[in-house]
Amino acid sequence: MLRDRNATFTSPAQYHVYKKLLERQTHLVSISGTGSGKTLPFQLAILSWPPETRAVMVLPYQVLHNDMKRRFNGIGISCGKWHSGNHNPTERVITLSIESFSSQACIGWLNDLANSGKLGAIMYDEAHGLVEDSTFRDAYDCSITKLMQLQNCPILFCSATLPPQYMHAFWNVLKAEFRPQDTVQVIRSPTQRHNICYQVLDCKVGHPPPRTAYKFDEWQEKWVTVTIKFIRVIASFLNVGKGERGVVFFGSDEDCRLWAGHLQCPYIIGDVDVEQRVEGFRKWREGQTALICLNKAGFYGFDYPSIRFAIMVGAPWSMTEFMQSSGRIGRDGEFSSCITLLPSAAKKPFPQAEESFSGKKAIGLMLHASGECLRYFQSHHMDGNPVTCSDLQRTMERRVAPCSACFPKLHLNEDEDEDEDGDLEFWAEPWGKFAYPSHGYLT
Repeated sequence: MLRDRNATFTSPAQYHVYKKLLERQTHLVSISGTGSGKTLPFQLAILSWPPETRAVMVLPYQVLHNDMKRRFNGIGISCGKWHSGNHNPTERVITLSIESFSSQACIGWLNDLANSGKLGAIMYDEAHGLVEDSTFRDAYDCSITKLMQLQNCPILFCSATLPPQYMHAFWNVLKAEFRPQDTVQVIRSPTQRHNICYQVLDCKVGHPPPRTAYKFDEWQEKWVTVTIKFIRVIASFLNVGKGERGVVFFGSDEDCRLWAGHLQCPYIIGDVDVEQRVEGFRKWREGQTALICLNKAGFYGFDYPSIRFAIMVGAPWSMTEFMQSSGRIGRDGEFSSCITLLPSAAKKPFPQAEESFSGKKAIGLMLHASGECLRYFQSHHMDGNPVTCSDLQRTMERRVAPCSACFPKLHLNEDEDEDEDGDLEFWAEPWGKFAYPSHGYLT
C-alpha cells in the first residue's frame, strides 16, 4: 500500500484491527492517539478484498470528503460520495454524510450491498461525535439506529477521544447497554504522543470584560496585538520550503475571521463553502501561506504530516477538542509544539464540579495547572491512566518532548542525550520568556 518494502505496522493495535476486519465477524471500536494511523487498517483491508467489494466511510462532516478522497487516491484506492443524485456509486470507497441515513434510498443501497456480500466494512470516523453531537444533531440518533440494524457487515468505530470511564455513554448510543463486549470488540491504545511539547501561557492581558461593555474593544485590541505578535514570531521559525506549516485554533467563528484578517491567511469555519475551503487548504499546503486559522469545523479529519505547531488562542472548550485540534500536529513523528495562549490565568474548576464525556473539567484543571505535568490531565481523562512526561520517558525507547512544566527538570537530567550543540531539538522546547527566559525568543 505504501510502496515501501520496509513498511510495517506502527503498533500491535493496527495489525489487530486489520486482522479483525478481514475476519468480518464482529463490530470494532478502535481508540488510539491522533496521528496514529487509525485509517490504515481500513485502507489495507480494502486492498486485501476482491475488487468488487466496497467499503463505506461515515464522515461527521461531509466537507472532509475532499481530503479523504485525496488520501485514498494517493494509495491507489478510488473514492466517491453517495448523495441524492448518485444512488449507486462504483468506487472502492464511498463516503456518506450522517444525514444520508435518513434516505431510504441510501439504506436500501447499503442493505443490497451487505446482503450480496459485497460490503466489506463500514468505518464510522470520529465516533466520539455520536455522544458529543447527538444532543443537537437529530441525525446522529437516526443514523446509528439504522446503522446497527444492518446485517452481514462489520462496523469499525474510530476515535482518539473515547475515554474509558465514560464508555457507558457510547454504549447507550449504540443501544448496547448491557453486554457490549459480546458484540463489539474494543481495541484501545494509549493516546499520549511522545513528540509534542505542550505549553500554556498567561499573556497577562486581563480577564475579558463582557462584549457589551465599553472597555471590551480596548481589551480585545490588546489581546489581538499580543497574540498576533507571538504567532508571527513562532511562524518565523518555520521552514516553509521543507513543508513546515502552522495552525491557529479558535473557539468562535468571529475570532477565527478576525485573527485570520490580521495574519492575512485563510480561515476555515462552518459557513465557509466547499470551494473556499478547498482553496484555503490548497494555498496552505502549497506554502503560499504558512498559517491557517481553524475552528471545530476545520480541525476534524484533515491530515498534513509536517505541521510544526498549533496555537490555541483562548481556552479550548473541552479536553476532546484540545486533543483533536492538537492532534493535527507532528503527524510525521517529528517534534512539534502545542501552545495555549490565555489572556489571564485560568481559574481552577470547583472541586464539586462534575466531569463530562468531553472533559470540560479536565481541560480546566490542565489550564490551571501550576508546575504540574500537562500530560497528566490529558492521559487521566483520555486513558483512565494518568502519566507524566517522566513516566512516558521511562517507558519509551524514543526521546520525549517534555511539557513546559517538566522541561527544566528533564532537560537538566538529559546531558548524556543532548545533541552536538548541547541543546534539545528546536520544536521540542517550550516557547518564550514566560517559561524559559534564557532562550530570548520573545522580547
